Amino acid sequence: MAQSGPSLQRDDRRNGTFASPVASYREFVPSAALRPYVRALFTFSLRPQTLQQRYRLARELIFREGEPFWSSLFADGHVSMVFSFGDGYGVRDLWDGSTPGHVIGPMTGVRCSYPGNDLFQIGAYFHAASSSCFTGVPARELQDRILPLVDLWGLRGHVLEASLHEESDELRRIELLEGALLSRVARIDMCVDTIDIAGIARGISTNGGRLPLSVLALQAGVSRQYFARVFHNRVGVTPKLYSRLSRFKAGLGSIPSVNVNWAQAAVDLGYSDQSHMIAEFRELSGRTPASLALPSNFHPFYGS
Repeated sequence: MAQSGPSLQRDDRRNGTFASPVASYREFVPSAALRPYVRALFTFSLRPQTLQQRYRLARELIFREGEPFWSSLFADGHVSMVFSFGDGYGVRDLWDGSTPGHVIGPMTGVRCSYPGNDLFQIGAYFHAASSSCFTGVPARELQDRILPLVDLWGLRGHVLEASLHEESDELRRIELLEGALLSRVARIDMCVDTIDIAGIARGISTNGGRLPLSVLALQAGVSRQYFARVFHNRVGVTPKLYSRLSRFKAGLGSIPSVNVNWAQAAVDLGYSDQSHMIAEFRELSGRTPASLALPSNFHPFYGS
């Protein structure tokens, strides 16, 4: 759900003892062959288990009773692959949890989601412009959609679902998912462009969405129209929206939880004013900047 970072664990004491965990979220470092394409592998569970081997663990959040552990599906310019077991989860007007394996396309706005009971998830977050290596379809066709994996992988999707469901060890599940993804890296021809869209997308994120389309097209050495068309096809959203999402992500990563000068924060992030920033945050997350700055909030798509 978020990029690799330092291990983080919530262990709030309640009345002198540790409150029982109600959920856990863990990120794992992808194997070297997958790192150019996969941002992170993850698990999320409403039935937390002790992780016996932690050598690949990059980030961990343990949620205790009374702490929020679920949020809406934020707007995001990346594709992810998720397997949900137990009662699954749903996304209003978009996904009813009908199959365990599914691919979440780039979202242009916030979507209300809700967890089922006894939920366990495992998945992968792809770098921008990399998802077609694994899905077999242009990212543009996935925009604002969630598709069953079997629609894209056929029988292999069913086999992977069954293998992940039968396995009980968390790291072994990660290895099974990695193996399935590695078998798709052979479709490398679908990840090759005459323009380095993946590199340009990284540059947009690094610069917090501040680079104009004309500059991006100039870097690519093509016309603005051609660049916008290829970018949209490979990433799944337009360069303009991807820049907005990158600015939003930069805001989530830079706004402190206390003593915020919101007017100055808006200027620093490149918004025209505070009202503009608030409107953008509401459209992309359904939340205000102030509510997202609370230390109890965490959204995996926008981690460090």
